[in-house]
Amino acid sequence: MKKMKEIIKRTIAGTLLFAMIGIGGLVTLIFYPQSLFANKFEYNQFTVYYNKDYKIDKEAFQDILYNAYEIIEKSELHNHVETGGVSGIRCP
Repeated sequence: MKKMKEIIKRTIAGTLLFAMIGIGGLVTLIFYPQSLFANKFEYNQFTVYYNKDYKIDKEAFQDILYNAYEIIEKSELHNHVETGGVSGIRCP
């Protein structure tokens, strides 16, 4: 009977350890996706990661990002006060 309890405890401990390592790895990939992508493109405060080289015109892509930022600037949630080169979003 004691041996069975020890086996169950080891199984539960191993399962919990495996789950914690898996969740930790997933959280790491979500917050630091750089390791998943081969290429990186930077424009102003934007960083875009991608795998395939789509042979896109980077200037056209910069226009897309610029237009997206213009839309964000017009939003009432956008805080235009710059703090160290990063503009923030304020919560109402």
